[in-house]
Amino acid sequence: MKSNIYIHCLLLVVFLFIAGNIQANTHSSDQDRAYIASKIKFVYVPYPNSKNPTTETLDNHNIQAGKTTEKFWEDTYNPGAHNLVKALLLSPSNGGDQQLQYMVTRILKIRDKPVLIYLLNDHNLELLPKVADVFGGSVKDGKAWASGNNMEKLDAFSKAMVKCEGAASKAVPLAFAGYMTLGTTYLNENQTSKTYTSFVHELGHTQDRHVKSDLSFYIGNESFIYGKDGSHWISEIIPSRAHAYHEGLANAFSYLYRHQRFNAQYDWFKDNGALRVELVYVDRNAQPSADAVCMGATRPSQNIWIYEEIKSHNISESQSRKSYSNPATDYAFFSLQDLPPQYLVHNETIVALTVYSYVKLTSFSRFSYIVSSANEQIARRQHDAPLSELLDAMGRSHLNKGESLDDIFFHQAKPTTPQKYMLPLALIDYYTGYNAKNQDDLIKMAGYHANMQKWLILYWPHRETIRKGINLEKLAFSDVDIIAENVGVKLGQ
Repeated sequence: MKSNIYIHCLLLVVFLFIAGNIQANTHSSDQDRAYIASKIKFVYVPYPNSKNPTTETLDNHNIQAGKTTEKFWEDTYNPGAHNLVKALLLSPSNGGDQQLQYMVTRILKIRDKPVLIYLLNDHNLELLPKVADVFGGSVKDGKAWASGNNMEKLDAFSKAMVKCEGAASKAVPLAFAGYMTLGTTYLNENQTSKTYTSFVHELGHTQDRHVKSDLSFYIGNESFIYGKDGSHWISEIIPSRAHAYHEGLANAFSYLYRHQRFNAQYDWFKDNGALRVELVYVDRNAQPSADAVCMGATRPSQNIWIYEEIKSHNISESQSRKSYSNPATDYAFFSLQDLPPQYLVHNETIVALTVYSYVKLTSFSRFSYIVSSANEQIARRQHDAPLSELLDAMGRSHLNKGESLDDIFFHQAKPTTPQKYMLPLALIDYYTGYNAKNQDDLIKMAGYHANMQKWLILYWPHRETIRKGINLEKLAFSDVDIIAENVGVKLGQ
């Protein structure tokens, strides 16, 4: 009898535990949907080519209450846009995507400001170039592709246009963190998982406060932040490491939403994948045009010619062209393990792998706070190495309450064992293949940032202890768990 009573009690406890978790998860999901409804403003543009295009703002709260009276819902050629709005605002039983809502909420909380989303109707329509000027975003082949940016960048550009061209001042709604543009054709043609993954990526761009990262990459009126072709590949070293950070941070968010993307990119890393570098045949003495200088362009960065920089180290080109896109004739290829870390951080995937691994070892809530902290310094300094600000904020998040980096560096005895605050550098060291031959190589990688140099001085003596247990001949994602354990970070801390 006693055993039966015990079993019944045990079953009751298990039932109450499960029921409590279900109730907690439901409550959390309700909170996420309410938060998204308060932070995202959907604006439908049915006729974007019009001289003065009309817009329709969706009422998120009415949509959640089952009232869909806007023209947006009447336009039956918008199923992709309809599904996206439902996925973000409604419960799973009504077309909502709980995983997407979780991700979007955590990303929005980085800045805790609204985001403006333009839904452009380009169904059976070739968009005019002026549409991009009016609504921002990217118009390619007459269609609006997924794109996102922060409002501060748009504001800086608008003010520069006023100064340099006497253009009419354009009011930029800085109450918003950023804006996105999405086209009907793009949303209809892509499968849901791809659409939502792109949405998460572009939303990540709205939270990044780097504004002036392209000003030293002008030659004439042409920007070389991504090279001469103006595009970036996930397996490419691009001239601007600020934009490698910009893309890498957004990629990490998309990895966290769709883990398969991380798996594919980690395989590329562990298999010593090939990195492409664009060949840029431009006179090194060329300068930005007068218009570009007026906009704030400076003497061109030598990183425009990053291929020549790499070759100056006598690094052989790889015969392998194992990249995730068709190789072009104007690219050279190098094996990851042959490149110094200062060049590897010019690749968005290396940045993304580092960020993803950090979040998986700690928590998304913690990382949201870290990005918010890093953003303040990124916005203030606007230098070419925002990654150093992120690594610094990561390290500071692991200090004891009331403790500062200077306390450790100047006033306390240097640590005799690895410490939790070494985790960020340990991860970037791992994902740059432990290719740093000395401490200075890591300083070149991180950027000449006062705090980063202090972190590196603390980290370097413990490097071998922190990487103990990792087989460089047989890398596996479980390596990051070893690193965390070696610095004393427990999962979820």
